[in-house]
Amino acid sequence: MIQVPHYRLWLISILAALLWFSFGNYFISAKISNVSAKQNFTGQPRYRVVHGWPQMPKGYIIGQGTGVGIDSKNNVIVFHRAGRTWVDPFPTELIKYPTIAIFDGKTGKLLSSWGQDLFIMPHGLTVDEGDNIWVTDVGRHQIFKFSHDGKLL
Repeated sequence: MIQVPHYRLWLISILAALLWFSFGNYFISAKISNVSAKQNFTGQPRYRVVHGWPQMPKGYIIGQGTGVGIDSKNNVIVFHRAGRTWVDPFPTELIKYPTIAIFDGKTGKLLSSWGQDLFIMPHGLTVDEGDNIWVTDVGRHQIFKFSHDGKLL
């Protein structure tokens, strides 16, 4: 057993507490203006299941979802891994099936899909104010920006 002098143990405890209160609270003390923290819990769910949504074409392969975004027309954009699963080490070959699917937000109809032969391990998605689609691939260690129709920008 390591013997630590009493004063050193006290000093280490004080330093740990100072670090915690200096940096640990830094991230949770951010101030957001014009946002109300008041929540309205009515007991009623805000979402509902829509049976038959999405409408998937026969044979379409959709896999683990890694990102979901909504564009300015309320279309739902899904980034998924097709048939691939997270394994270590990552595969080196590109996924040969479409990995980005765009659905009509109301009907669930698949409007378009693309992204085949581009990604190894899809990971995240965001849609910017110009409806550009940003995705990350941890297998390729890259961030990609696409137009809404799949053109690499």
